[in-house]
Parts: sequence; structure tokens; C-alpha cells
Amino acid sequence: MDEYKYIVRYLHDERLHMKISQGDLSHKIGIAESTLSKWECGYRKPSVHNLIAWCESLECRILVEKYPYHDS
Repeated sequence: MDEYKYIVRYLHDERLHMKISQGDLSHKIGIAESTLSKWECGYRKPSVHNLIAWCESLECRILVEKYPYHDS
């Protein structure tokens, strides 16, 4: 599973765990409910701005780390 699919799966599972409907979450993010559904189903990908808003609305964050430099 690539990293994007892992993140989306995590956010979907977190939404369910928190017992938040797609309608409530999409309203909190400021998008259409159908848009959130498409993100969760993998039909569309959110912009970076919307991905951050999605994470923040579920009290999550994405950590970006630099790969360690390997001298060849």
C-alpha cells in the first residue's frame, strides 16, 4: 500500500472511531460531502491544503521527515 492510501485509510478509520459522519466532517472542512466520499474511496485526491484541513479536523497531523543521507 502506498503512503497516500495508508494516510487516507488512517483518516477514514479515525473518522469512524470518532463516530463522525461524512456530512459533519465535510462541513467542518468546508467541502461537499461527495468530495470527502471520493477522497475516502480513492476516486479523487485532496489538495495539500485540504489534506491538512482533513487531518486537523480529526486532530491528526502528517509528519514529513527527510530521508537520511546515505554516502555511496
